[in-house]
Amino acid sequence: MQTDIKRNILWVVLLTSLFFLWDNWMVANGHTSFFAPPPKPKPPVAASLRNDLPPGAATAAAGAAPGAIPASAPAQAPAPVFKREVISIASDVIKLDVDTEGGQMTRLELLKYRDGIDKNKNQLLFHVNDKNTYVMQSGLTGPAINGLPLPSHKSGFQVRPGERTLAAGRNELQLVLEAEQGGVKLIKTYTLRRGDYKIGVRHEIVNNSGAPATPQLYMQFLHDGNKPPGDTFFMSSYTGPSVYTNEEHFQKLEFSDVENGKAKHAKSSDNGWIALVQHYFVAAFLPPEKIKRDIYTKKVDTNLYSLGYSFNPGVMANNSNYKLDVNLLAGPQETQMLTQTAVGLDRVKDYGILHVFAEPLFWMMELLHKLIGNWGWTIVVLTVIIKMALFPLSAASMRSMAKMKVVTPKMQAINERYKDDPAKKNQAMMELYKSEKINPLGGCLPILIQMPIFLALYWVLHASVEIRNAPWIGWITDLAAPDPWYVLPAIYAVSMYITTKLNPAPADPMQAKMMLWMPLIFSVMFFFFPSGLVLYWVVNNIMSIGQQWVINRQLEGKK
Repeated sequence: MQTDIKRNILWVVLLTSLFFLWDNWMVANGHTSFFAPPPKPKPPVAASLRNDLPPGAATAAAGAAPGAIPASAPAQAPAPVFKREVISIASDVIKLDVDTEGGQMTRLELLKYRDGIDKNKNQLLFHVNDKNTYVMQSGLTGPAINGLPLPSHKSGFQVRPGERTLAAGRNELQLVLEAEQGGVKLIKTYTLRRGDYKIGVRHEIVNNSGAPATPQLYMQFLHDGNKPPGDTFFMSSYTGPSVYTNEEHFQKLEFSDVENGKAKHAKSSDNGWIALVQHYFVAAFLPPEKIKRDIYTKKVDTNLYSLGYSFNPGVMANNSNYKLDVNLLAGPQETQMLTQTAVGLDRVKDYGILHVFAEPLFWMMELLHKLIGNWGWTIVVLTVIIKMALFPLSAASMRSMAKMKVVTPKMQAINERYKDDPAKKNQAMMELYKSEKINPLGGCLPILIQMPIFLALYWVLHASVEIRNAPWIGWITDLAAPDPWYVLPAIYAVSMYITTKLNPAPADPMQAKMMLWMPLIFSVMFFFFPSGLVLYWVVNNIMSIGQQWVINRQLEGKK
């Protein structure tokens, strides 16, 4: 019975491994993962008509065409002719496209980071295509003035002339846009700075309407509910909205909860930040402290959601203005930068439930990297340090396995002698364990204790953008990408085969054959894993082989 159970478990493991291998092969060849959600139908509502304003805002602005002037509006100076175009500005680290319709950020390119799939392209954060929508919008809501809605992200903006590329010797570059409706003007100023992923976003409201105005200023991300391309079952990471306040701390939300109106998060605060998080990268609004703001999430359309802030300037008298400066971080999840930018922002790095173990591990990696200067060798040295620190625990497991290997001939003899009588066979096995002082489960506890540490290391390597595009030696030019020549998976297969031979062979011949096939199957799976993770397993296996060999020799010598 016990043999049948083990055999069935091994078959399940084998078939499951083959299934995941097939799924990863499909994803690597540009097909959709079996675990990916079914494709959502395209939004049935045209972008120009959908209500993507903050919750509770008047919908009149949503339907107002850029530059529209109703017949009932009082006489005023003719509005400049609106010309819709996309303005591109670039610093040394960011290239930003701004649509003059609404002054929306519709495309943001990170010039220092290559795309995870097409290495000939740069990484995109904001972008719009037939599958994805990811933009930054801002504008005003509130009662109409002189019969016109306030300028929103659907209004036509005029662009002031200026430089579009950060010149040598300059540290700042600005793009200024303005729109005026009903005598209320909204001026947006986007500032790019040299070597900085924080974009300065200034909104200035000027009320020249001849009457008091009560505008609400909003800033929001609009994002579809899809995972980024390349996200697989094994290499999946969190994608979605996050909210942080000093009172309620880090809150990670799911698009599905926003869809159902069940997203629980802080609704207002005068501190903290909101962010859209994806693997390796983040976009976050960072308003000044002590400025009251409301926080909202909303389903805008089919598979389309918003996360935003709303600010209340109060009642603005005629001929008055209001300014608000907010930083928009749009860049990589570099731990040091996140920590220095805002309290709690480092939590956007997705370490899963093992955050408490992963943080000190990455701290140690950063320390080693400052000394070594190469992330590949950092992984090697860190693996050695962890292996040595856990040696007392792993040695106990290995001694147990070594003892089992020594008595394997006696176990095989018992199996043969009582092959038709399971009860007597189990009794004889227990007597053998007792006489040889072997605990067949003795190796399990040390392995269980080590598992959180090894899983945390897996998440550190998986989530750290610092090793993305980082080379090791020779053919390994990106530790976050699979080994292009499959050398590390091949070494891993050899090391696993040696490990199998050093351990006692299963009594069941079928199990023994499957154990020999498992290294090959897992090594093929590692074809699709980041080479940094495979490097960790290779170093770990090589050290385990050395430890197991020494322990086996010691026990054999005592016999």
